[in-house]
Amino acid sequence: MRKYSKQIASMKRLHDRAGKIKYNRGVGKMKKFSIRVHTGIWATLGVLAAAHGV
Repeated sequence: MRKYSKQIASMKRLHDRAGKIKYNRGVGKMKKFSIRVHTGIWATLGVLAAAHGV
């Protein structure tokens, strides 16, 4: 995550409405699986998602 977070943050936004959370509704069949993510990485993912509007 540390390796790519600067690159992802500097990319063009994935969605034009940053700051609004979107959910995966109607994207087709999805699989559920369990993973353990460290708190710091989870926080970084949240910040990047909010910045890109996803």
